[in-house]
Amino acid sequence: MKRIFGILSALAVFAAVSCSPEAVVDTGVANITNPMEGKSVYYKGETIDLRFETQAAWTAELEFKQEEGWAQIQRTTGETKAGKGSVRLNFDANESGKERNVTLWIRVNGKTDSYAFEFRQAAKPESSA
Repeated sequence: MKRIFGILSALAVFAAVSCSPEAVVDTGVANITNPMEGKSVYYKGETIDLRFETQAAWTAELEFKQEEGWAQIQRTTGETKAGKGSVRLNFDANESGKERNVTLWIRVNGKTDSYAFEFRQAAKPESSA
């Protein structure tokens, strides 16, 4: 029994030592304010404002996971230079009965990686008869 415990302990130490630290990804986006962090977008639709700072000019693009067009970038500010920026997103009502997802990508000039805001819109609840 002691031998098995010793072997398992050695394997655990080896596994802990051999794990490399995660690489830090520099997207050029910082100081993010996302009112939907950890929440679902209301199924009846809503408009939200995201705020952040960037190291250079940037662009915003939506990537839909299901049907397209149910979310729109209404307005962006600060995209022509480094500093404070914002994106206003509008989400249409979800009448589909199915949850849906969209990603907002912020791409900062000169950066290889982009910053992703993930949004999940709740499905319209089934009405009880």
